[in-house]
Amino acid sequence: MKGVTLLELLITTIVLAVGMTAIMQALSMSIFASAASENVELALGIAQAKLENIYGTTGGVSDEALHSVSAEGFSGGVYANRNFQLGVKTDDNDPEAVAVSVCWDTKGGQANITLKTLVVN
Repeated sequence: MKGVTLLELLITTIVLAVGMTAIMQALSMSIFASAASENVELALGIAQAKLENIYGTTGGVSDEALHSVSAEGFSGGVYANRNFQLGVKTDDNDPEAVAVSVCWDTKGGQANITLKTLVVN
């Protein structure tokens, strides 16, 4: 009858430690990716709400003061502790073109998403 040697126990412990480290790192990366995709989804919702408000309020782009949707209006719940900044840009050469950008802070700097559309009166 043969028992487990100290060397076998040491090798088994090292293999388990390396495996657990890899699993924990993969789990950490998946949580970070999930948070990043959630921010993109929320930013898309803000931009879409702004575009729908612009179209629904005026039937077109004429006066930014008429459009009440702002990133500050998205607070509480899933929007808590997020720093979304909203911007609307119209093209002087094409008054029907509008672009809505939403920016937010990320771990590596800042990310943004822009939705562009044509709004016809």
